[in-house]
Amino acid sequence: MKEIKFRVWDKEEKKFRKLVRFINSESEGIIAIELREHGVTSFLDLNGCVLLQYTGLKDKNGKEIYEGDINKNNRDFLYVITWHPSMCAFVQLQWGHTFSDGDFLDMRFNFHEVIGNIYENPELREREVWYE
Repeated sequence: MKEIKFRVWDKEEKKFRKLVRFINSESEGIIAIELREHGVTSFLDLNGCVLLQYTGLKDKNGKEIYEGDINKNNRDFLYVITWHPSMCAFVQLQWGHTFSDGDFLDMRFNFHEVIGNIYENPELREREVWYE
């Protein structure tokens, strides 16, 4: 069974935070998240963060792969992991491309390596070597 977990990008602090639990309202659904850092509990409104789900997959080094991760394959191409709602699946898109049928790539990650993510590594967006 796939493990369901998330990591949280704090928009204001510009860092990942440890998710403890979701705070629910009967009428509104999830309205906030509880975080814990260095033994201190805090709360963050959903508007102040980005929730990124674990794909259930690991890269060639055993690192967990989340939405927003940037992967490099053995040919030095970069891919971004994202959720595709109409396909109900996590997909990897070649950096700089929009989704089309041709952008679905093999989801076996035995030759992929997580090298960063879209939040902590904006310099990877400037990279120019995307294609052969």
